Amino acid sequence: MKKKLRLTKKSQFTSLPLDNERSQYLTRLAAEFLIYNLLPMSLVECPKLQTIFTQIEPSYGLPCRKYMMKTVLEKMYNDTRAQVANELTNTNDWFGCGDHLINLCVQDALKLCEISEALTSIRKVVSRVKNSHLAREHFHQQQFHLNLTERQLLSDVVTRWNSTCYMLERAIDERESVTLCLEEKSFQKHLNQAKLSTGISWDLLTQIKYILKPFETATRELPSESQPTMLKVLSVVTALFNSLEPGPKDSSLEQKVKNTIRSGMER
Repeated sequence: MKKKLRLTKKSQFTSLPLDNERSQYLTRLAAEFLIYNLLPMSLVECPKLQTIFTQIEPSYGLPCRKYMMKTVLEKMYNDTRAQVANELTNTNDWFGCGDHLINLCVQDALKLCEISEALTSIRKVVSRVKNSHLAREHFHQQQFHLNLTERQLLSDVVTRWNSTCYMLERAIDERESVTLCLEEKSFQKHLNQAKLSTGISWDLLTQIKYILKPFETATRELPSESQPTMLKVLSVVTALFNSLEPGPKDSSLEQKVKNTIRSGMER
């Protein structure tokens, strides 16, 4: 008993100061353990954890929670911050704006001849319904006869490609009403004057919509965070590349659109 008491007093007498190199190493080790496992810093005051570190180094004692929070964590944060800032300063590789890249790639696909012609046709139909009171009334009458909810067609905006996706979605949803409108003589006359076909390639528009949908989702996900992380951007871009994988039932146009967008994203 006396021998054990003498050893205890000796350990207390020779305890390592907190600024000792060995103490700093063990303290940082404890902090990293708690941070990695998302544990509260108050665990440094847990007798069992203190016993573990005493077994590792008998002359070492875990500092209190206040010291860990105010001194250790603050130093770890500043060291990490300085390291990241230094690496960013010395790097020559940068990632472009993911949202902007998506916009450019999809715009290239929308300029393909077949797609451009199909979009021009549906735009003219939408414009006719939205800008002509008689055409709009006729359109709503068709919705009423079909027991559909009265909804407006949507126009797209050149500078916002995803508005084209919304235009297609709404037009396809209202396909029956639009088709009945196209059978109306005054409607046909207006389109004929504009040298446009009164027939709409609904299958083609549906293909375009399905190809664009993952990109529309991506443009909503990225801006949803004020400062999206690189992990977020990479996960979104990876999902887009997966959506561009050729499918066994892809038409020649779908393959062409996917190849156009993929080429743009790989630049």
